[in-house]
Amino acid sequence: MKSLSKFIVLVVLSLVASLNFVSGFGVSIPYSTQDPLRLYPEQGSDVVVGLQSSISEGDLIIVPEISEGQDIVEITDSSKEYNVIANQPIGAAVHLKVNIPDNARVGEEYPVKLVFRDITPREGGMVGFSTSIGASFNVLVIEKPEVIKEEVSKKRIGIMLIILLIVVIIVILAIIAIAWFLIKRKK
Repeated sequence: MKSLSKFIVLVVLSLVASLNFVSGFGVSIPYSTQDPLRLYPEQGSDVVVGLQSSISEGDLIIVPEISEGQDIVEITDSSKEYNVIANQPIGAAVHLKVNIPDNARVGEEYPVKLVFRDITPREGGMVGFSTSIGASFNVLVIEKPEVIKEEVSKKRIGIMLIILLIVVIIVILAIIAIAWFLIKRKK
């Protein structure tokens, strides 16, 4: 019995040692659940998620999926598979577009959860573990800043001044034309 258990342990250790070790990769996101992306209603923002692979892992093929937050986030890249180049600060970049609906309430938080799956084919038909990494961040709805509201009203004032200036120039040109016409008529 003792030799059978030693044999089983030896077989299990041999299997583990012969497996293609777990592929690992990293995901870097500029926001988190503690440090959310802050947007006001109707505002949109582009977010870039970086994917990294170490030189020991080699180049990888990663597929991202939005598991929560599909109502405000979309992946904007045309390809949904990302070739992550090994040993690069950013081996590949996933581009997201975040849009806050106009009816969102200030203070409301939208959770966004992403899952990144490694679908890299393994060499030599060896058994390998498929790796997935989850990443999440929140989007916090904030009040529209006054600075932006002031910029909009400053633009409106600027447009109104330009229109007023054009009207004044037209009136002055009309007065000059009428005066010139009257002077020509008297002669």
